[in-house]
Amino acid sequence: MIKKKTFLMLGKYGEICNILPMLWYIARTETRPTLIVSKIYSDILDGVSYVDKVVFPYGPQHLSEAQEFAHGIDPDFIPIMAKGVLFQHRLTNNYLLEPWARAGYLDYYGLPLIFDRRDHEREVELVKKVNDLGKPIILISNWSVDAPIAHPEQLITKIKSRFPEANVIDLREVRAEKFHDLLGLIQASQVLVTVDNSILQLAEAVATPIIALAQSDRHAWSGEPGGGRDYYAGRDMNSNSPLYWATPKRPSHKYYCLYGTYHSKNASEREKMMMEISNWMEPNVYMPIAKELGLSVKARVKVKVRALGKDELSRLGYLRRKARQGRISEDEVRELARGMKLVQDNKEQRKLQKREIIKR
Repeated sequence: MIKKKTFLMLGKYGEICNILPMLWYIARTETRPTLIVSKIYSDILDGVSYVDKVVFPYGPQHLSEAQEFAHGIDPDFIPIMAKGVLFQHRLTNNYLLEPWARAGYLDYYGLPLIFDRRDHEREVELVKKVNDLGKPIILISNWSVDAPIAHPEQLITKIKSRFPEANVIDLREVRAEKFHDLLGLIQASQVLVTVDNSILQLAEAVATPIIALAQSDRHAWSGEPGGGRDYYAGRDMNSNSPLYWATPKRPSHKYYCLYGTYHSKNASEREKMMMEISNWMEPNVYMPIAKELGLSVKARVKVKVRALGKDELSRLGYLRRKARQGRISEDEVRELARGMKLVQDNKEQRKLQKREIIKR
């Protein structure tokens, strides 16, 4: 009999999005997982069908009470919060990787984020409310608690002045009924410009191009793993924990800029970011709206050849699309996980080879 798996995660929306691919994989290959979450962030699990939700009635700061609550549900529960005082040392060098390591699935980091219970009616209403049809959308999310950027208002001002023909939307001014309802607006946009926050994690569920701004210190605990590079290594400073590699740069990050670089006196990086935004400023219509208006939308698929061969990458892309559509079998889930692991192993090997060349 397969053992029940219960996880305790009192993190916010972004941290829950971060672990949903892992829970999806467990549900498809092992057993249906149970996730204990804080009440104020529990509504995001209404957007998925593969997790049993248990709501802890208090906030993330009540860690001792949460442990007692979880123990009453499952004595063998696994706490996977990346922050707080539950652990005396860290297993990884980034808070996005830590829950995967705590659960024992670090090798599978990079699986697709699946929301299979999206409410398209609410999403369509939200898109209509904030945008006039036919006007290209640039979404901006410039606020973060864990990885704040200096002078966030300048980001919106500069993009508005550069792209007067676009509807530049500040996501702080958008009110959605549920957090994952923002997926429709993100999907309807030409490009998303965001700092390290929950929106950056949520956007992985759709194919919208992302301009990601990250903390300047690539070894920082908070922020995207990789700091704009394929991999980085870091050893836990509080223990003798093993060395872990961070994940490769995500395919949806069409441009990755560090905070320090963005605010530097050299304007070349800011210009590169603006050029990347302009590359994606083509007409786009959100699919449910297009269907409602009787419009036809052609989907374009771009395959980039990296460490693996073209056929192998095409197969991985095909499996990721099937996963997002909910049409993937258990064997294909395992194939996808093995493929993502192979991509990471290949990139790690290339990194090590490059270092050997430098040493010589």
